[in-house]
Amino acid sequence: GRPRRLLCSVMTHRWQGPVAAVVGALLFTFPGEASQRRVGGSVGGRVDSSWLEQWLATLKIEIPAFSQKLGGFEVALTDGTCGDIDLQNITTEANADNRFSFQARGIAINCELRYHVDGEKGALYKGGIGFKVKESILAGSIAFLADDGTPPLPGKMDASSADCMAGTRFHNGDIQFPEAPPLFRWFLDLVLKPFIEGFVNGKFPYYSLASVFCTQLDSAINSRSPSAMHHMGEAIRNWTNSPSKSRDPPYP
Repeated sequence: GRPRRLLCSVMTHRWQGPVAAVVGALLFTFPGEASQRRVGGSVGGRVDSSWLEQWLATLKIEIPAFSQKLGGFEVALTDGTCGDIDLQNITTEANADNRFSFQARGIAINCELRYHVDGEKGALYKGGIGFKVKESILAGSIAFLADDGTPPLPGKMDASSADCMAGTRFHNGDIQFPEAPPLFRWFLDLVLKPFIEGFVNGKFPYYSLASVFCTQLDSAINSRSPSAMHHMGEAIRNWTNSPSKSRDPPYP
C-alpha cells in the first residue's frame, strides 16, 4: 500500500539518518545479552548502545612488538594483549550523513605483556607483567555505505582510524614486578616503568595504546559488517518490493 511505497521512496532518495539508526541498532544488538547499563536509547536520534558495550567487553587488542633504546639499554615489549574492557558511560547517535557517532568514557583496560631488557653484554632480564589502564576515552564515527540494490540500502559499514580518537591515562606507580628478584626490581622501576608509561600515554610517535586500540577496533568493524548487513538489507528490500494486499487509505 501507500505507506510501503512511501518507505521505499524515502530509502531510495534519502535513507541517511533514520534507516542508518534502525539498521545499526538492529544489527548490533545482542539478543539475550542486554547490558547492565543501557545508556543509549532510541529517542531523538540516539540508538541503543548495548551492542557497543558488549563488543568492547569481548574485544581483545593485540599489542605489536616494540623496542626502544634507553641509555645503554634496549627495552622490548612482546606478546602484549589488552582486554576485559569495562566502561562507565557510552552514547551513540545517528547523524544525517549516513554515519553514527559513538563516545565511551571511563574505560578501564587490563593488559598483559612480556618484556626483556638487554645491556651491552647481552640479556639482563625478561619476564611478564600485567597492568590496568584507567579513566580512558574512545570516540569515533562509523559510516553506512549504500549497496547497488533497489531501493539502495546500507550494504556495509566503514570505520577509519582517522575518525577515531582514544585517550588513555596511566601512572606507572600501579606497575609491580612479582616475577623479578628483589635485586632487579629497582632497575625495572627505573627503566621499564617509564617505558610502559610512554607507550600507554602516547609518548612514542606512531606507537601507543590509543593508536593500536583505534586500528584494531576499525578492523573489527570493517570485517564484521558485510555479510550481516547484506542479510539485513535483503530482508528489508524483499519486504518493500513485495506486493501489498492492503488497500490504500482514502486520502483527500
